[in-house]
Parts: sequence; structure tokens; C-alpha cells
Amino acid sequence: MELHQLEVFVIVAEEENITRAAKRLFTTPSSISMTVKSLEDELGVQLFQRTSRGMQITERGRLLYDKAQNTLRAAQELANYAAEIQSNLIGRVIVGLNSPPPKMRVTEWVRDINKNYTGIDLQLVSSHSGRIMEHLKTGAIDVGFVCGKIDDPQLTSYYLTDFELVVGVPMQWQDELRHATWEQLAQYPWIGADIYCPFQTWAQAIFEQHALNYQRAIQTDDDATRIALVMAGVGLSLLEASEARQEAEKGKLFIPELDPIYCPLLVVCATHRQHEPLIKAVRERIIKQWTPTA
Repeated sequence: MELHQLEVFVIVAEEENITRAAKRLFTTPSSISMTVKSLEDELGVQLFQRTSRGMQITERGRLLYDKAQNTLRAAQELANYAAEIQSNLIGRVIVGLNSPPPKMRVTEWVRDINKNYTGIDLQLVSSHSGRIMEHLKTGAIDVGFVCGKIDDPQLTSYYLTDFELVVGVPMQWQDELRHATWEQLAQYPWIGADIYCPFQTWAQAIFEQHALNYQRAIQTDDDATRIALVMAGVGLSLLEASEARQEAEKGKLFIPELDPIYCPLLVVCATHRQHEPLIKAVRERIIKQWTPTA
């Protein structure tokens, strides 16, 4: 029996789907099926019931699931300890950025890491919160910045600070929306997203709080495209305050007077990797930049 077989078993149990499990492990569904079948033959236990809805874990499989998790956790702890007792941490860490580097204080924590961990090779990737969360779960990114609340057991988040959000309005609607209420804003088209977007989630929560429905004009998963669409007159959107105010000062969009809106900025990693020495070191150095000094 190999640890890889147990990892496949655990992930298939979590996903309840061969295809999704294959994506998480960067392999093919047929390979996952063969591994599951091999483990079942080796254990002499049927682990899953194959149904039209996917892979349903059996009662015997459920009894073995916790033990498989414990075995994988113990193996990871052994690997982590072996890395910790080395004099230096050596390896590459990929960090996902969801906003411009100055907002992420990139210069500060990169300088800190380079000074204290000369063996860590940092790779910075610009993306957005939704895609960063996906890549953290697949392992394509090791640590990432995400805006908004996270309710996903596969991800562990650490609070850094709050971003202020404002409603961006096309200039042609500024007169009628100068003193707008949320009831009025709900009557206008909004720019949405087809995957997780913290700004859309925040807007939806606000409308739900006011028991209002709102219409979505177009979908985009890119922050720069969102602000460009507002300026083009396509629709309204929640925007990061400092960026929106820069464009408002140029007369390219309008910001109505509303109560302040704040969205948390988090640094996030995959839950099952949170204790890996490289990830832990980079994460702690990032958090340090937002921690008040005594």
C-alpha cells in the first residue's frame, strides 16, 4: 500500500466524483479509477458505491476514511519535521496577488523574506480572488491574497486588514444617483462575475439585507475589466475605494454618497498544507507586515 493510494481515496471521498478528484491531483479519471480499484483489491474492501450521481462512500469505506486521513497527516508531519530540522528552508513558494503590489505591501514582505530565508525562491503571480482560491486547492499556488470571507474547509485564512469599497456609477447616471439609496441602485444594471468575486458577494449581501433584487448586465472575473465597464457606462459595480476615487477625480466615473462598506483582506493557504515549513514561513512574514509593532 502506498501513500498515494490513500491520498486518492481521501480526495475521491471528499469530491464524490472521479473527474473532480482527477483535476485536484492533476491526473486522469482512468488513473484515479485504477488506483481506487487497486486499493479496494489490496484491502479486500469495497470503498465506494458507483452510482449515476458519482462515487458514494460505503459504510466500510467511511470507517477507513478517518484512518487514511490520520495516516496521511502523520506522514506529512514527519516530512514537515524533517524540513524544520534542516538549518535552512530551501524551495520555491508561489504567491498569488489579487491587487496591485503596493496594496499587498509586496516590497516589504519580499525584502523581509529574502533577508531571513535566503533559500526561499519566491514566485509572484497576479490573479484575482476566485482563481487564487481554486489554485490554492489544486496546489498551483502555495499562498494567496483573497478579499472577502471564506467558508471552505479546504482553505485556511488569516486576517490582514479591511479594504474600503464604494459603488462605481457611470458618469451619465450621476445626476439621478447623486443621493441614491440602495432601492434606487437596485433598479440599474450591475456588473457581475461567473465565479467567486468578493465584490459581487458583498453587493449581493447588501441587497439581500435590504430585501432587494438586482439585475446583472454582464459578467467578468477581472477587476480591471470591471472598472473599465463602469467607466464605459455598462453598469454599476462595487470597486476598491482608492482605485475608484482616482478615476472619479478624472471624471471617468461617479461615486454616490453611501454608508462605508468594508471587505476583509486575507492571506490564505490550503488547509492540509498550512503547517508546511515553507508556506508557514512565507505566510508569517506576510502577516507580520500588517501586525502593529509594540
